Amino acid sequence: ANLREIIALALDAAMHVVVMTPPLVDHEQRAVTQQERYDDAWLGSVWEDERLRIGEYAQAARDVVHELAKEYNNNAELTSEIGKRLVLADVHEATKEAKSRGEDIFCDGVHFNGAGQTLVFNTLMREVREMKFVQYVEEVPDYPYGHDVRTPKDSSVVEETIFAAHEEFRRSTVATFRTTFRNKAGGNLR
Repeated sequence: ANLREIIALALDAAMHVVVMTPPLVDHEQRAVTQQERYDDAWLGSVWEDERLRIGEYAQAARDVVHELAKEYNNNAELTSEIGKRLVLADVHEATKEAKSRGEDIFCDGVHFNGAGQTLVFNTLMREVREMKFVQYVEEVPDYPYGHDVRTPKDSSVVEETIFAAHEEFRRSTVATFRTTFRNKAGGNLR
């Protein structure tokens, strides 16, 4: 229930959401690494947990995304015109497949090495490319540009005023964008 609520809150606040499943844990490599680092001191300690339920967590994430996708991606016209709002990047399945092919993707059974990081990146980007993001005509950063603060057009203006003006501009731009998106979505934006 918590994951569903977290994702629903994200969908309420964002135009698009990507949910990633947790990666596989290579228990054998992890045990070898822990033994090398801590000798027998890690046996029976909190470090010995095997994270056996990681597959269950991955499946729960899949289930919740599939359930919510029906709700948030339910309009075929919306999906083709604007794109999916919610997708799943199944890192667990990607790491499971990589390990079954004998690929070396972890440095210690839990943390990724360079090949593992590339695998996660490619898995994520494959899904992001499928989202067909709404084109945000002018991306507005959360803060004013440095040159606007360091050398303002009006030298009598204090930094606080520059930040306040930028925040107001950002709010109005985002509000306009959300209204436009909501109208295109036929009011289906929560």
